[in-house]
Amino acid sequence: MKTVKRKLENDFNELMKSADTFPRFIEQSRAFIHKYDEMVIWASIDFQRDTSNQQYEDRLKEVQRDIKPLLAVCKKRLYDICLEKHGEAIENTRMQTILMHQQTSFSDKNILIRQQEDEQINRYIQLIGSLQSMDEEAVLIHDLTALLFESDEDVRETAYRAIHLSYQHHAESLQSIFSELIRLRHEKAKNLELEHYVAYAFMELGRIDYTSKECLQLALAVQKHIVPLKEVFQEEQTRFLGKQQLRPWDVRISPYSDVQETASTSVESLLETIGTILSNLDPSFHKVLEELKSQKHLDLEGRAHKAAGGFCEFLPESETSFLFMNRTQTFDDVVILIHELGHAVHHDLMKDAPDNFQQIPMEVAEFASMTFELLSMEFWHLAIEDAAHVRKAKLEQFRLVIEFLPQTIIVDQFQEWLYRNPSHTVEERNEQFASLRDRFDSNAIDWSTLSRWKGEEWLSIIHLFETPFYYIEYAMAQIAALQMYRKYKAQPQQTIEAFKTALRATRTHSVKEVYALAGVSFDVSEHEMQALICFVQEEIDKLQHLKNH
Repeated sequence: MKTVKRKLENDFNELMKSADTFPRFIEQSRAFIHKYDEMVIWASIDFQRDTSNQQYEDRLKEVQRDIKPLLAVCKKRLYDICLEKHGEAIENTRMQTILMHQQTSFSDKNILIRQQEDEQINRYIQLIGSLQSMDEEAVLIHDLTALLFESDEDVRETAYRAIHLSYQHHAESLQSIFSELIRLRHEKAKNLELEHYVAYAFMELGRIDYTSKECLQLALAVQKHIVPLKEVFQEEQTRFLGKQQLRPWDVRISPYSDVQETASTSVESLLETIGTILSNLDPSFHKVLEELKSQKHLDLEGRAHKAAGGFCEFLPESETSFLFMNRTQTFDDVVILIHELGHAVHHDLMKDAPDNFQQIPMEVAEFASMTFELLSMEFWHLAIEDAAHVRKAKLEQFRLVIEFLPQTIIVDQFQEWLYRNPSHTVEERNEQFASLRDRFDSNAIDWSTLSRWKGEEWLSIIHLFETPFYYIEYAMAQIAALQMYRKYKAQPQQTIEAFKTALRATRTHSVKEVYALAGVSFDVSEHEMQALICFVQEEIDKLQHLKNH
């Protein structure tokens, strides 16, 4: 790693020789940042693929200790020079704004804090990757989660309680990690003389298109328009299961969830099915999947010591992606893989545009992947032979969209509270999470024997630990994706072209401008929300009518 550090320093010194040359300096600065950002990303990917591998763990620690801090200093110097020497020559006002945000969000004091933050995140990833049931069988959490789709309630309840007990067994360690992350993040904000980490996060994430106020307005809109739809679905679930009230282990079971044709009996069959769907959606989308396969940039199987969840990382120097998920051999695999491939297609479309030194806006990243999910529904008959099961799968997709939206709001409002009240206790934050569930979600779930887990279930949400404030984007993107689906139903080819045009503009336009290029609204009015909900309800009604005849 000393050799790499020395190479980074030499590359930076060489770059400084062209500091007075525009636009060459801008272009070379991008290349420098992309090269070393990709090195950092690969260290993280390798570790998440095998959290028990000591070599990967050591390398990640070295990268976080030696490379990331030095790279942060180099980036700050590059941003300073770009503005000081070439500010007037930079015609793109968005680039100027982003560079100024990058400047103001930097502090030498925060370099060490960021290292400490990374160490805590690594601890969390490692701990979660090793979770298993507390009995003699020691079943992995990944495998227990798959059992929550079983029709036998005893199996579901046993699996759910085993998951809860596993987290409860490690709750003290997990809470300790999170308390330290709260402290470190608050300290980062204080070092920039900001009141709280909320302000820091908005600045660091480049959120210049909206504020916390708009997030709360969206929360209230979801509460008003989405929760009633969710309650209707939950009433159906309750009747279907023959119960008085749903229990936490029932949420994945509905009249539409028993799609037997998984198309995921093997990785090969899953990829073949997805490839066919993408070819029909747009041949260029299938090409992206083929490239990932040829590059061996797909890791789809669940296994011991593999990190939880799924992601698709953009590799900026290689201009390709790496896709990671944990296959469960259910129809969920199809939806999750399509979601992550939405990110990969997004990366492919935007790679030729200058990046303006900004991260990929998460509001656009999730818009790409959630739109991919919904548009793919028009070709699910290629994954499921039985027409009745196709309709059920689509109804289940709508149900899951409606199910998830209130959760995005709860997590976002939870983070707002956490970081505006950094001196809170463990008990207070668990109480706050439970309280937000009561406020922004339906009351259909009976938590009477699992009241503790109602307030602690956030421990399983990796975003809270790893990528703070990454959650409201899911709500924004999902609402935009529903708008795209409505457009696609009316004008499929025009919608695909507008979608591709919008994603190409990710690195040169604002979030609102990207949404506008796609033909959807970012600031959804009351009237637009009502019209969108009517469309969703009509689609659900059509599918239910066909299912019943």
